[in-house]
Amino acid sequence: MRGLLGRQRRMFCGVQRRYYCAANGTSFGSDMPKAYDPSSVEEKILEKWKCSFRKRNNAGKDKPVFRMLLPPPNVTGKLHLGHFLTLTVEDTIARWKLMTGLDIDWIPGFDHAGIATQSVVNRKMSKNKDGSTVGDNLKGFSSSNLDLIRQQLMASGALLNWDSEYYTLDERHSQTVKEAFIQLYENGLIRRADGIVNWSCAIQTTVADIEVDNISFDKRMTLRVPNYEFPIQFGVLYHVAYSLLDSDEKIIVATSRPETMFGDVALAVNKEDFRYAKYVGKMAINPLNGNTISIITDERGVPRFLARKRVIEILNHKNAIVDEKEYSGSVGVCSRSGDVIEPRLVPHWFLQTQLLSSKLVQAIEDKSFLIVPENHARSLVHKLNEAREWCLSRQIQWGHRIPAYYHLNHPDKWVAAADVQTATLKLEQSLGFKITDPAEVVQDNDVLDTWFSSALIPLSVSDWPNSESFKEIHLMETGSDILLFWVWRMTILTLALVNRFPFRHVLLHGIVTDHFGRKMSKSKGNVIDPVHIVNGISYEELVKESENSFAAGELDENEFSLRKIALEKHHPKGFPVCGSDALRLTLLSQNLFDQDISLDLNYLDSCKRFSNKLWQALRFLKLNSNSNEAKENVSPSVSSDSSEHLPSKWILACLYEFNKTCESALNQAKFHLYAEAIRKFFYQELCDVYIELVKGDIKTDPEANRRNSLVMQYVFETGVKLAHPLIPFVTEEVWSYLKNDDTTSLLEQKFPSSQDIDQFCDPVLIETMSRSIQFTREIRAIKKKSGWLSKDPPDVFIEMEKSLEKQLHNLSSSIGKLSNSNVQFGKFPAKEKGSYGSFIVDIDGNICKIHIPVLATIDKSVNHNKLEKLKLKLIKLQQQYENPSFQQNAPPAAKEKLKKKVETLILQISESMQNQNPNHPQ
Repeated sequence: MRGLLGRQRRMFCGVQRRYYCAANGTSFGSDMPKAYDPSSVEEKILEKWKCSFRKRNNAGKDKPVFRMLLPPPNVTGKLHLGHFLTLTVEDTIARWKLMTGLDIDWIPGFDHAGIATQSVVNRKMSKNKDGSTVGDNLKGFSSSNLDLIRQQLMASGALLNWDSEYYTLDERHSQTVKEAFIQLYENGLIRRADGIVNWSCAIQTTVADIEVDNISFDKRMTLRVPNYEFPIQFGVLYHVAYSLLDSDEKIIVATSRPETMFGDVALAVNKEDFRYAKYVGKMAINPLNGNTISIITDERGVPRFLARKRVIEILNHKNAIVDEKEYSGSVGVCSRSGDVIEPRLVPHWFLQTQLLSSKLVQAIEDKSFLIVPENHARSLVHKLNEAREWCLSRQIQWGHRIPAYYHLNHPDKWVAAADVQTATLKLEQSLGFKITDPAEVVQDNDVLDTWFSSALIPLSVSDWPNSESFKEIHLMETGSDILLFWVWRMTILTLALVNRFPFRHVLLHGIVTDHFGRKMSKSKGNVIDPVHIVNGISYEELVKESENSFAAGELDENEFSLRKIALEKHHPKGFPVCGSDALRLTLLSQNLFDQDISLDLNYLDSCKRFSNKLWQALRFLKLNSNSNEAKENVSPSVSSDSSEHLPSKWILACLYEFNKTCESALNQAKFHLYAEAIRKFFYQELCDVYIELVKGDIKTDPEANRRNSLVMQYVFETGVKLAHPLIPFVTEEVWSYLKNDDTTSLLEQKFPSSQDIDQFCDPVLIETMSRSIQFTREIRAIKKKSGWLSKDPPDVFIEMEKSLEKQLHNLSSSIGKLSNSNVQFGKFPAKEKGSYGSFIVDIDGNICKIHIPVLATIDKSVNHNKLEKLKLKLIKLQQQYENPSFQQNAPPAAKEKLKKKVETLILQISESMQNQNPNHPQ
């Protein structure tokens, strides 16, 4: 909160920046900060995006619209890392689609979250008894959190269309909910009936089947259950002795729920079981209360588990429990409250889903409804084939009261209506008499399941039923955990009410988990606030925040304890300032199709340093360049095949491959490949190779400076356009410096197309340069092993096959520059043999020799250890290669590859032994 409000204060105060253009003779780069500081640039960029996004969307009224729906966060508290993941995925898609020429209608909203919100409020009220009503607390709590979440979303820079904002308890949405229930009831899809439902004793309401987590056990275990101070045991069968009346005999009865023994009225045995048939008709004594009960063939006022505890104590006192045995089974636990579910027979409202679900199943099977990843589609189809009716009633205060009414004297006659007046007219028509007293018309006290309300969002944002124009969602992106909770329900309700799908393309990502492997949830108190990572926070502030949440009743004692353990173990130093881009890049660098996603703090630090690496490359360009924009055509500048042009031709070829990868990864929603491509291009290719190759020429050769600056400016401009959807803040700031203009935005630029730069496609040069880079890495590693500490470049000789040498003939200088060596290709001079060490390396299957001066200070013990490791590796590879199963089943290419590895190792061992002992025979 501190960081968020601070950011907003800075945003509205305004931040000034001075620019120096080359035209006035002052280098623009000289005014650049030496390091990239996200906290000093992100807030001013937000205002720039607001203007640019509004201008772009307003200018393109005739352009096609790409529509997405942000899964509405619950108003139970501020956003956490799971929300930020969803926001990042969808914002990346929105920016990409915007830059491809589409208008964006990305709809934000908020969910009232009936059970979840009331559970938190009840806990807060139990801690802070101030005399206020539950209703007042619910309204105040939800309103405050809604404002906070809106501020967080706005501060994130996400391209949300705030003109389309909704809240699931606002007037428009409430009208949609009422009308939907009425139509479904009158069309026969909703009915009222007695049924077995899942009952939560803790919150005194029904929960849906899919809100029950079945926890399996195969032995004794304990669970923390709400409203109990002690853990509850499961997986135990208590063997209880019932004495027979007027007899010394006893019958042993096994039960997992001894608390129900108070209600025993008989003992039932199998009359076919010879062990117990003789007891039928006799009387037994209940060891708990002394009552006599029959042996047949066919108000406690105490919470169930407290009753179990007391019953076991009484039975143990009377020595009636003769044994306890562990058993396997499962227990249903409410995903909302953590309560153990009880089956209960009560009258409820049920929605028939089978016919509607079958339409969805058919669409999935004929590929007209896509769910990615596909394994979730198969799982959904399997679950829908087993689906029961959907219980809509909830016995809580917070939510949409069910628009159903009955007459006091006819409680079995129900009508659905938007208000009591309409209900009265419908009841009069149904019952056949005039109702004179409005108090005789009674509305159901229950509220609708929150998922019923949220499932109607596609209709509500289309202003249904007031408008016949339905706004189809082009992509429904959300977490895989709510596919059945929400996506399925949106689909069947939209089918039922307007006979069409709300969307036909569903993209699912995994869930963000904490250090204990649990899903991050505000009600569990295990969340990480993304603002803390973006703006930084100390450990002491994190602890204080948790203590305040516990004191306010937002965390229970168990969750508070786990929170403290996690902070002490995993965040003892808090979070440094990382910026939005580092967090976005960290999250989307993981394969989102995996089930669980975690926050890797080491990788987060690496991503933070990546932003600064990009900034340093820009500073290099601005401080050494004579041109500020790529106004000239780049192609003629690099048309020559001479060696001095190769680095520029190579980086342009890399740019083409980068462009292609970005297009492919985004089209397939493989964001981890997109993130990998961004890091690879800017980090490895542009910074680590290209700049290293050209920086010497820039300072000494005016023509090379002009050519390389032109290429680098062009590459930078194209590259930041490609990277912008994922890392928008740093690329936006880089763009401003590249263009010497703080008014234009990357959002106004076209996303580059690889077809437009296919003249730079050069796979042969890419492959050749890749081998050069491999040689560079090998030389650097060998220099380090050889103890070469001098800054003076050594004379290095490389022997290789003639075909490879021919391919690399123009790149010896590039290898030399990158490895700080004087590199020569060809036969190693025999006269130098005494002062040189020879090393075998494998370059893409080509066995080559690198000869480098070996200093007298080389540590031979290190070489010995390396030699022993090589011998051990050789033994393992030989065993693998000679394995009959491998020889029989492995493809020829795999056999050849392993064979080359073995041969290379043999040569490496031989060379190492020669370097260790010059008299050792080769």
